[in-house]
Amino acid sequence: MIHLGIDLHITNMVNAAINDNAAINDNAELLCNERIPNTRKALEAFMGQFEEPIQAVVESTGNWYWLADW
Repeated sequence: MIHLGIDLHITNMVNAAINDNAAINDNAELLCNERIPNTRKALEAFMGQFEEPIQAVVESTGNWYWLADW
C-alpha cells in the first residue's frame, strides 16, 4: 500500500507518497514528492502512477470539500 500525505493549498497541493514498509518498520522510502494543481485531472494523473492501493490523508484546510467528495 502507498501512504499519501496531501498538503492542500488554495490553487495547488503538495503530495508526498511513501511505501507501506514505512508504516511497518519506520524505514520510509519516499516514492514521490510533487506539487500539482488543485484539479481532479492532475490528482488522477498523480495517483495513476502507482499500481498499489493508496491510503491518503489531507491537511485540514477550508477548501478540502472537493477533495473529500472526489
